[in-house]
Amino acid sequence: MRGQSLHDLSAQKTANFLESDGWKVRLEYPIHMADGRKNYADIAAWKSGKMLLCEIETSTRHMLDNIFKAAALNLPLIVILPNSKTLNAAKRKYKRWKKPPRSPPVIFLLISQLSAQKTRFWLEKHCFSTGEYRNGNTGKKEKYHENTQK
Repeated sequence: MRGQSLHDLSAQKTANFLESDGWKVRLEYPIHMADGRKNYADIAAWKSGKMLLCEIETSTRHMLDNIFKAAALNLPLIVILPNSKTLNAAKRKYKRWKKPPRSPPVIFLLISQLSAQKTRFWLEKHCFSTGEYRNGNTGKKEKYHENTQK
């Protein structure tokens, strides 16, 4: 992982949770953005032909950039935060943000909330609703599969 130790520990804990819930996980998942840049999501996960992204945030500095990563692929996003102060700041920033029409579903969670039933319910509701994503290079919808953009 490219972040600092709290970031790395949180990413590993998130990956472990997803794997224990039956998701296949890849750290530092490459994303080809519409403007030609290559970017990375902290975690991509697949289950039953569906996909989601997870981003670990230790501050709110890159939060909106991470939402754009999920939007580039038309994927739901879980933003994992270390404490209540950062969680509340992230929610406020997101609420003030003028969301584009194709904004992905986003959930903000404390790292300690990962194993909660609420998290599993959100995953079922948002990640099993579609089997497609929007390719950031072509803008075309494509089917999820575990080899996407490897």
